[in-house]
Amino acid sequence: MILPDRLFIIAVPYSWYQSVKAQYIASGSCAVSCYGVRVDKSSASLKPQSGEPVFFEIKRDGKRLICGGGFYQRTLEITPLQCWQKFGVNNGAENKEEFLNILTSRGWSQGKKLLSHEILGTFVFSSRQCYELPNELGIKPLSQGELTNLETNTPEGRFLWRFLMHERSFQLQEGVSDGLWQGIYHLAEDKKARDYYAMFAAKMLKVYDFKCAVTSEATAEVLEVAHIRTFYDERFFKPDNGLVLRADFEKLFAKGYITVEYRGDDAFLKVSKTLKLSGGDEYLRYDGVKLNLPKDPQERPSREYLSWHRQNRFENWLSFGAVRPLKLEEKK
Repeated sequence: MILPDRLFIIAVPYSWYQSVKAQYIASGSCAVSCYGVRVDKSSASLKPQSGEPVFFEIKRDGKRLICGGGFYQRTLEITPLQCWQKFGVNNGAENKEEFLNILTSRGWSQGKKLLSHEILGTFVFSSRQCYELPNELGIKPLSQGELTNLETNTPEGRFLWRFLMHERSFQLQEGVSDGLWQGIYHLAEDKKARDYYAMFAAKMLKVYDFKCAVTSEATAEVLEVAHIRTFYDERFFKPDNGLVLRADFEKLFAKGYITVEYRGDDAFLKVSKTLKLSGGDEYLRYDGVKLNLPKDPQERPSREYLSWHRQNRFENWLSFGAVRPLKLEEKK
């Protein structure tokens, strides 16, 4: 196990933890926003560098608990609206109004920008997994939003890093190459698709004439089949529940940054404007592009399934309770 030079601990509200945990269980690792961190500007060493580990501390019943963590990416100076558009419920709030109320309670005033600290590759522990920080470690008490760091060449820092990363490892399913928890959505789809994806992909590539429906890209190595709606029966593998897309578009479709809508008999791409906040300006030019679909109406994407995707997956980080669509499936 690689040992970083140091690790950081940030004190977050218990409500933030509950909100982020719910999204993590459903949708897996993602980028979260921590804001209001007070850093002594006279000491640059207190600022994390990209890739350094950050652990989240909460207070519960008089105890100090580590409830998860991630890896520092960058600090953004952005407006609250931009912060909400980029992170949504991963700001630790159920909706935009609640988010603004939280900011106001922390001293934010209209017209001011805030510092949003972006943490990638998040992992969140259940209540039973949370690790209680013993006083013996000598870590100073933190007030909400405060940040501290430990050198990993100390016994305390080395122990925390190895123990917490060991706990994180139990969440990773076998065969995952990126070291991230994929969420129950992905697990359910992966379980269904594992044995039949190759067969389905071969059929779908033929249906779409071996080209991306958006860009007409014909390089077979970068073409993927995007599933529109999660099913746990044979509907998962029918042509009307899939699209052939270039790999980057397939990933954006799965993550809810793009979707498809019918206008009459033609289908058009819809792109989330929030991609601009992630440097995705290039994709905005595809907004409104007409898709190249199969001639056979039976092989075209289902209007019903695309409507489901727009309602439940498109910009889904702005909606709290991502497990809702899965519960609808269970009722059938």
